[in-house]
Amino acid sequence: MAFLNFSKSRVRDIAAAIALATTLGVTALASIASRYGWSPSLELLSHFQVQYFLLSAIAVVVLVLSRRPIALWIGLFCSAVLAVQVVPWYLPPMRLLPQPEADLRVLVSNLHDRNQNFDRVLSFVRQENPDFAVFIEVNAQWTEQLDRLRDILPYQFRPDRVESRGIAVYSKRPLLDPQLKQFDSHKTASIVGELEVANRRLSIIATHPLPPVRAWRFHLRNQHLDRLGEFVQTLTQPTLVLGDFNTTMWSPYYKRLVRRTGLKNARQGFGILPSWPTRNNFNALPFPLARLFSIPIDHCLLTPDLRVANVRTGPDIGSDHLPLLIDLHVSASR
Repeated sequence: MAFLNFSKSRVRDIAAAIALATTLGVTALASIASRYGWSPSLELLSHFQVQYFLLSAIAVVVLVLSRRPIALWIGLFCSAVLAVQVVPWYLPPMRLLPQPEADLRVLVSNLHDRNQNFDRVLSFVRQENPDFAVFIEVNAQWTEQLDRLRDILPYQFRPDRVESRGIAVYSKRPLLDPQLKQFDSHKTASIVGELEVANRRLSIIATHPLPPVRAWRFHLRNQHLDRLGEFVQTLTQPTLVLGDFNTTMWSPYYKRLVRRTGLKNARQGFGILPSWPTRNNFNALPFPLARLFSIPIDHCLLTPDLRVANVRTGPDIGSDHLPLLIDLHVSASR
C-alpha cells in the first residue's frame, strides 16, 4: 500500500511538472511572439492566442488534480496573462449597449479562386442582402458569376485586368470617386472610394495584402499594412477598411497599424470569430486541424465615430474562408 501511495504521489509530481512547464512555455511563447514577432516564423506563432489560452486552461486542470498549490498558483497566473489576449474581445464597450440599429450591412468574403460553388455563394449573398460587399480572389469565372447579383447590387468596381487574387466591390449605392491604390511594391491593387450613407460620407478601403507564405511576401504584406496606415492617416471622414489582411489581431504588424491610425476592430465585443481555414482548405489540411487552428484574418476596421450593431461569420460557402458580416450604425450621433 505504501508503494502504491508513493506511485500516485510520483505520478502527480510528474503530471504537475509537465503541466507547469507547458503553461510557462506557452505563456512565454504567446507573449514574445505577439510583442516581438518581427520575423516570419515568430510572427506566425503570434496568431494562436486562443489555442495557447485553452492549452493553459487544460494545464491548470491538471495542476488542480495534482494538488500542488504553488504550481497551481503559477499556472493560474499564466492563464490570466493569456486570457488578457482573448477575453477582452468578448467584452463590449459600455457605449455599445444597447445595440444601435444598423443602417449599413457590409460583407467581406474571400471566395478563393479554385472554389466552384457559385450557386451557394450567390444564394448566400441574396439571403444576407448586404448594402456593400467586398469579394476577394475574384478571377474571370467569379466575375461572370458575381455579375448575376446586379439586381440587388447594381454598382460595382474592380480592376480592369482580372487576376486570380483580384478584388471587387459590389454595392447598392454608387461608390463615389473609386480608384485603385497600391500599398506595396508588388502593386497589389486595393480599391478606395467614398460611400454616402445616412447623409454621411464614408471613406472605404477594400484591401488584400499578400499572404506571408515566403519571406518576400511577408515583407510585402508588412509594407502594405504600413502604407495602408499612412494613407488612412490622411483621411478626415469616417473610414472603413475591409478585407483579408492575412494576419490576426495579435500580430505586431497589425498592432502597429491600429496604433498609428486609431482604427478599431469591429469584432470588439463580439468575440474572436475565426474565419480561416475551413474544411475547404485547398492546401489539403485535414479538417480537424483546420478547425483546431482556425484564426481570424478577415477584418473590418473602422474609425471610432462609427458604431457596430453586430458582427458574425457566415456559413461554409466552399471557400477556405468564412465570410464576415458587419452591421453598422452610420448615422451621426445626436
